[in-house]
Amino acid sequence: MTRMKKILFYSEGWGLGGIERFIMNTIESMDLTRYQFDIFCTHDWDSSYDEVIEDFGGHRYTVFPRSKPNLFTRLLASTSAWKRQLKCGSYDAVHINTMNGMGLVYAHIAKSCGVPIRIVHSHNSKYGSSHLPFKRLAHSLGKTLYQSDVTDRIACSIDAGTYLFGKLPFSVIRNGTNTDRFRFDSDIRNQTRKKLNLDDTHFLFGSIGRLTSEKNPLFQIRLLSAMKEKGVPAKLLLIGVGPLKKAIEHTAAELNLSSDVILKDTTTRPEYYLNALDALTMPSFYEGLPMTIIEAFSCGLPCILSDGIPTIGVPLTYEKHISLADAPAWKDTLYNLYRSHDKRLNGSHFVKNAGYSSATTTHILEQLYSRS
Repeated sequence: MTRMKKILFYSEGWGLGGIERFIMNTIESMDLTRYQFDIFCTHDWDSSYDEVIEDFGGHRYTVFPRSKPNLFTRLLASTSAWKRQLKCGSYDAVHINTMNGMGLVYAHIAKSCGVPIRIVHSHNSKYGSSHLPFKRLAHSLGKTLYQSDVTDRIACSIDAGTYLFGKLPFSVIRNGTNTDRFRFDSDIRNQTRKKLNLDDTHFLFGSIGRLTSEKNPLFQIRLLSAMKEKGVPAKLLLIGVGPLKKAIEHTAAELNLSSDVILKDTTTRPEYYLNALDALTMPSFYEGLPMTIIEAFSCGLPCILSDGIPTIGVPLTYEKHISLADAPAWKDTLYNLYRSHDKRLNGSHFVKNAGYSSATTTHILEQLYSRS
């Protein structure tokens, strides 16, 4: 009988964000008669996926449960714990999902522990604004010192790959999703909008993601204000947690919009809220390739995105990229969507055919995992 391959996934943080959904989509599509898996993270803020992970035979290890010490402390403790985990886990492959060059050190440690397949997966195109000097230094050192310890370089987009790997070769692997799960459903839409106290006249826009500066959520408040000034019965839905939550609430109160801003914590059922939305607005300063956009396309949701987000280019979907410097264009585009009353289409078939299904992505990854 062939021994099952054992995979260890790495994510610096763990909650209900895009990397986490990518890992969960991969796990749910894996051939679990051939593969075992575990998940390792430095810190976490939500454990909603843990029951599913255990049902699939895996375990999630966390260095700092429900806390997030400073970056230097996290790096020292996490790399030590990662080494211990590798020495006792007998893993055939590690799949390191990272936002910056610091993730490469985990490949270096995996090599020293004798792990034959060391995949580094870039999910971002820039590093965040917090702890900028240290992040810039760590990013550069990781790229300089540990690139040779990686066996497979993959990225969610060309920009994300170039950001982490420079001129070294890498493969773009699309962020696959369960397209059937995100198929547009009018019953789910009506049920979710009812729970949000919305009727058919309300125009609901917004996004799912961490409430951080790079996601630019305060831009969404100003966009809401512009819609209200035009007489649109608009509501803004922001789903996520993060350091800007209080600033969002304060800005909404200053503009007398508190009753029009709906804030929800992260959710394991994003398809419910995507069905309820009339438009996805994502004014991020930069992104790798957000899972939320692929899910939104599957749901047939019109998407207005910043020019810092890669173009997806799925046929028969509404994908508009606008510069953040052109606020009037954002307002006009969103207003025109409100006025258009276009029929909501089911985009899941087109997303699947474009290669963004989790089954397709997982098949590609399994070929990497099984080389050893």
